Amino acid sequence: KRNQKSHENSQYPLVFRE
Repeated sequence: KRNQKSHENSQYPLVFRE
């Protein structure tokens, strides 16, 4: 969950999971 901002954006669901 390092990229919480990514999760906030529905455009990027789990693209930056790693």
